Amino acid sequence: MKETSSVLRDIKLVRKAEQALDKTENFLKRIKNNKLSLTLEDGVYKVNSDDMNKVTKLIKNILIK
Repeated sequence: MKETSSVLRDIKLVRKAEQALDKTENFLKRIKNNKLSLTLEDGVYKVNSDDMNKVTKLIKNILIK
């Protein structure tokens, strides 16, 4: 019985990871479609103010869904 619950927990964890990856992939596609420019510098993304407004809108749309 313990093995079964452990397997179910693992399945749920994998599903959550898949969902997170799907959301990330969709977000990156939207960034690409909106021709946003993200630059990674020292582990931090740099975005100009015009692009930041677009990113903010994308994030709001994702959170609303």
